[in-house]
Order: sequence, then structure tokens, then C-alpha cells
Amino acid sequence: MSRNCNEDIRNYWMEVFEQQKASGKSIRRFCLDLGIPVTTFHSAKNRYINTDESKQAVSLVPVVVQQPAGKVTVSINGITLSYDSGTSPEDLQSVVSCLVKL
Repeated sequence: MSRNCNEDIRNYWMEVFEQQKASGKSIRRFCLDLGIPVTTFHSAKNRYINTDESKQAVSLVPVVVQQPAGKVTVSINGITLSYDSGTSPEDLQSVVSCLVKL
């Protein structure tokens, strides 16, 4: 499928999402009125809306922090990370972001 065709399909669905939102109707009612299967609406929404990183919801994970002298230990998603207490916040943010994706 060509890039223009993919963009046309994406633009179509983005317009449908806006229409649904502006209608004030539930997704189910909106889809019934237009004859769009609800599952198709949700599949398209997952593909075109939920994959946009700027619109993804932040998911929280449990974090356990222990701080013995000079060291900090963090456990995230069953992975334990120990680092020197002088490690920069930016470096920690990069590492934690990677761990959360595992």
C-alpha cells in the first residue's frame, strides 16, 4: 500500500475520531449510527491514536528504593539496579525508561 493511501486512511480515521468526540455519543452509539463495527473503530483507534507517543498514557510501575551508604538500589518489574548515589538524574531517567519497556 502506498504512503499516500496509508495517509489517506489515517486521515479518514482521524476525522472519524473527531466526529465521534464532537458528537457527544458513546463509541458504541456512534458506530451503530454510522454502520461501523465497534471492533473496527477500536482497532483503528489503537493503530492511529494510541501509537502516537505524545498521546500515550503514562503507566506507573512499582518501584522499591533502598539506599545503603553510597549506593542506591532500585527494583522495577523484577529487575534490580544498583548505582552510585552520585549518578546523574538524567542517566537514571534513561535507564529507568529502558527498564520500564522490558
